[in-house]
Amino acid sequence: MIRTRIIENAAEFESVRGLWEQLAREATIFQSFAWSQLAAACFARREQPYVICCESDSGAALIPAVIRRNGPMSLLGENLFDYRNVLHAGDPEVLSQAWQRLCELRRPFQLTALRGDGNRLLWRGAQPQAFAHAPCVRNCDLELLQITSGPARHAPGEADTNMITAAGTASISGSDRFLAMHARLTRRTRQLAKQAVVFKQHAGGERELLRFIFETKGKQVTPSENLFADRMRREFMVRVAAEKASRCDVYTYEATSGLVAALIAFRNDAVRHCYTIYYDPRWAGSSPGQLLLFEVAARSLAEGLECDFMTGEYPYKTRLATARVPLFTVDARAEALPAVFPSGAMQPAPAAPSEADVAKKDVKDGSRPAA
Repeated sequence: MIRTRIIENAAEFESVRGLWEQLAREATIFQSFAWSQLAAACFARREQPYVICCESDSGAALIPAVIRRNGPMSLLGENLFDYRNVLHAGDPEVLSQAWQRLCELRRPFQLTALRGDGNRLLWRGAQPQAFAHAPCVRNCDLELLQITSGPARHAPGEADTNMITAAGTASISGSDRFLAMHARLTRRTRQLAKQAVVFKQHAGGERELLRFIFETKGKQVTPSENLFADRMRREFMVRVAAEKASRCDVYTYEATSGLVAALIAFRNDAVRHCYTIYYDPRWAGSSPGQLLLFEVAARSLAEGLECDFMTGEYPYKTRLATARVPLFTVDARAEALPAVFPSGAMQPAPAAPSEADVAKKDVKDGSRPAA
């Protein structure tokens, strides 16, 4: 027997906190209970929550859906969540039944973005379309690189390759390899320091700093929609950054004249998501935004973390990246929705981690350097 609950306002979210947190243990921070509950409260006038929770003795599923005003259905997060997905574990029939309840609304469905080929395969019934890539830098990629001796050869604007003997590469850490590959950027950070620009790290709970960054970004002219020109979005980001579960850090370059650049990042297990970057246009000639991203990436690698540069293949990201994760969109008509997660056609999902598994994982994480 499958038990179903539908949550239609943020006040009811607490009733499914336990299930949500259990299913989201292996998901990104954008599927977390804390982010989802706050999004449901902040954006209720734009998109009504319609969260479908189904449970049985052999599985569970949660679809964090919303009904957009005068628009299609989607998943929670307004325009601020880079990655989205359903949450489920165990018997696939539970997810199928939850999805069929959403289909009963007979509205089209749109989603941006699914992260990775595994999720594209999960949603294959919706025929996901390629959207973009999320560049990232990972120790596992750097450890496979063979950095050879000899003159560094690179085209203008490409990363430097420092001279390291092949015999010595086995003992070189991923972060050291990363610094060696980008020796030019290392030199430029030193030049910035000579101008009395200081690197600092702040907590996400420093609301006035966060508010200043997002308000200033909201006033900047951008080639596409400026997300942070919207007051409600700015306030959401300030509030979610202060949530303990977000593990938010704000990295800055600061001079006596004020803030030179800032990078806002969120920690999700062994991944640091570099969510947004601000820089003072008066310092544009020094490229402080790129240098700050480089420095945060190097520090993250030294801490044993992957650094996710998020959606967008901008040159300042791709120059640093060791991999690109494909992202996909879903745009399905109402009549096509039943075929997305059809009954009897899906493979069982891995069971959600048990409390004992999570306890063991916390002990393991505790041996890592703090973020």
